[in-house]
Formats: sequence, structure tokens, C-alpha cells
Amino acid sequence: MSDARLFLALVPDEDTCRAITAWQRRGTWPEDARVYRREDLHITLHFLGAVPRAAVGDLVPQLNVPAPRLQLDLSLTHVETWPRPGVAVLVPASAPEELQTLHAALATAATQAGFTLEPRPYQPHVTVARTRMAAPGIQVDGPLTWRSEGYVLMESNHGYRVIHRYG
Repeated sequence: MSDARLFLALVPDEDTCRAITAWQRRGTWPEDARVYRREDLHITLHFLGAVPRAAVGDLVPQLNVPAPRLQLDLSLTHVETWPRPGVAVLVPASAPEELQTLHAALATAATQAGFTLEPRPYQPHVTVARTRMAAPGIQVDGPLTWRSEGYVLMESNHGYRVIHRYG
């Protein structure tokens, strides 16, 4: 049995999914683009890495953190194309304090659970397509509001699957 590739994330509510997928359909994507399905939309909080499947159940309670407010609204204001790993992303102008607090609390919990986290600064984003080319025809006409309730432990394995919901 292979290891599970795990990460912590925010998943959108239904209104957010509808708004993002409608926006994706209006865009003119590069020929090489693979637009993400609505069930794959998420904002990564922390990538944890490979975990033996037998250990996942024990990990779930270790990643349960108290957060002052688990309902988050994030205003996604623009699109960027990142050359590595070749993705088009929606990004906010800034991260609200509630998101920064949750990110920090989860970093502490993940570190205490034995994970080594990426040292680079946190940049919240929603990957909306895989593409090696810039997406010049894709604009955001006013902010898209991302709403989440709680956070999730997810697995990456040819798509994404929620393992556990928190909050």
C-alpha cells in the first residue's frame, strides 16, 4: 500500500465554486491549459508530504487546532501565471488576519506532529488551471469572494480527496 500525499487546505462553499467555475468558463485559456474541476478547487494551507496510510487516522486529532474564527472570506482579486510548477492561480490582494492566524496555528500543530514545513513565505492562492503559458485573456472583473467553513486534511492522488473536515 502506497503512502498518502497529504496537505491541509481550505475548500470553497458552493457559491464560491459556482462563481469560480463560471469565471473559468468565461476565460480564454491557452491551448495547453488544463482547467481545474470544481471538486479540485482549494487553497493549500500546508503541504505535509507522504504519510503511511496506517498513520493517517492517528494524525487527524493532532491537526485539530482551535481557531478564533473558522469561517473565512477571502477576496481573490487577480490572476497570475507561475512558471513553476506551471499554473494559473487566483490570488488575493492580501490575506485576512483570520487566515494568517489559522496558518500559524496549523504550522505549530504540524511541526509538533513531526512534519517539516516549507520555509518560504505563505502565499494563499487557488490553482485554477495547469498551463506553461501566460493566460492573457483571463482577468478578474471585480473580486471573487472565497468562503470556507473550517479546514480539511486532503490527499493528492490524481485529483484531490478530503480525508477529514475540521470546524
